Amino acid sequence: MRLRQLLLLSCLPLVSVAQENMTLQSWYSYDERAADVWGWESEDGHFYAIIGIFDGTSIVDITDPSSPIEVAFVGGPESIWRDIKTWNDHAYVVNETGGGMLIIDLSDLPGVPDTTSYTGDSLATAHNIFIDEHGIAYVIGSNRHNGGALFLDLNSDPMAPEQIGYYDVNYCHDLYVRGDTMWTAELYVGQFGVVDVSDKASPVVLATQTTPAFFTHNLWLSDDGDYLFTTDEVSGAPVAAYDVSDLSDIRLIDTWESSPGAGVIPHNTFYHDGYLVTSYYRDGVTIVDAHRPDNLIETGYYDTSPFPSGNGYNGCWGVYPYFSNDLIAASDIEEGLFILQPDYQRASYLEGVVSEEGTGMLLPGSLVEILGTEQTSVTDFLGGYKTGTSAPGLYDVRVSKSGCLTEIASGVELLQAEVTSLSFNLTCTASVAIEHPEDIILEVNPSVFQDHCTLTWNEISEALEIQIFDLCGRLVESMSMDTRNGRIDLGADLHPGIYLIDLQSDDLRQQVRVIRL
Repeated sequence: MRLRQLLLLSCLPLVSVAQENMTLQSWYSYDERAADVWGWESEDGHFYAIIGIFDGTSIVDITDPSSPIEVAFVGGPESIWRDIKTWNDHAYVVNETGGGMLIIDLSDLPGVPDTTSYTGDSLATAHNIFIDEHGIAYVIGSNRHNGGALFLDLNSDPMAPEQIGYYDVNYCHDLYVRGDTMWTAELYVGQFGVVDVSDKASPVVLATQTTPAFFTHNLWLSDDGDYLFTTDEVSGAPVAAYDVSDLSDIRLIDTWESSPGAGVIPHNTFYHDGYLVTSYYRDGVTIVDAHRPDNLIETGYYDTSPFPSGNGYNGCWGVYPYFSNDLIAASDIEEGLFILQPDYQRASYLEGVVSEEGTGMLLPGSLVEILGTEQTSVTDFLGGYKTGTSAPGLYDVRVSKSGCLTEIASGVELLQAEVTSLSFNLTCTASVAIEHPEDIILEVNPSVFQDHCTLTWNEISEALEIQIFDLCGRLVESMSMDTRNGRIDLGADLHPGIYLIDLQSDDLRQQVRVIRL
């Protein structure tokens, strides 16, 4: 016997729930684990959440968000993966056990819906599905076509789709399509692909780009099409932002991580009116202001999960932020369906450059902290930093770096939706002159390499400290050499990209840019 239970706000457990700028309207519990969730609005003004459950698909009327009512349940093969998308008045559901693609006619809700299954082209299982604005469904990670994507036209008969093509270059875990461009999350090769699908029978790959943790799980495009946001389903991986306005020069411009250091796993992120709404497993639902995609700031969250922050595939699986009344439907694997009311707030931004007093040398890897908050930033390749807060106000800002004196700027005013510029000149204890005595040799060759580069030095008076930073200012490698003369190979473990090698001793400080191909 199935148990479905509505937990009204007055009946919720008396526990403290972590939340900011998001309030719980209701919580609908199941006795089976939940998977993904999507939403649909009928022409007569009813709002529905459609949630994948272990043994089927639950359709819940949330027109009154404080009193959700399950109006239909369509049984299906038992599967911990069940994903849903809608087109016009039909829902399309896939799972990884079997039975093909379930099609549900939603037009008679709250009455009993008609259903059928699509098994054309021997389709049995799939991980996910996406439907574009033209009514083309992309069945993703299926048992067909190398696990890529099967293209189905829903327009002529939504209950009997027509196959019109497929993509089989790599396995896809998720994808997003706008116009004639398909963006693929190619999980097992750790990259997203950009594919021209103007001819559905002959897709053409235009570009690829690796993602930070090389396990590309999901992606979504900004409204203007200039920015792409991705998740890697790996402990401690971030939500990443890319400038994709020029496909010949795709650039990672920022990353954001919930509960840094706790190892929480991000799942799916969605772009909505300048914000990223993300299902973040054990941290629940997060909202990030992405109006400035190169400076992502969290401005809201609701923790759906009783599990503590950390590594684990528990908690929030999916979110749907596209209801016209701004409600968010969230599915929690263990807890069920949450109906949330967000209060979308703009961030207050702080940006600047950290350099050394006297020489003006840029200081990558400097730590910038907004005291009294959890907001920190590390200066990038060019000594720049970008951070901010979810609430405006007066803050003290602290900047620190090894070998330099810490500085604090007091009473810095941060204004909502505005950028406050604040740069620092730190006094450093070590000499930072780029020019050094002629008898000192310090070289890195080659500066562009495939396997490694070689650092050579002699006549160094004291230990040589070597630090390697990526473009975002993250320290990726560090070591200390205590010989006056020597050589060492560097970069063998670096991923392709641009890096800054920072070299420091009592005699000198030098910075060298290298590129790993």
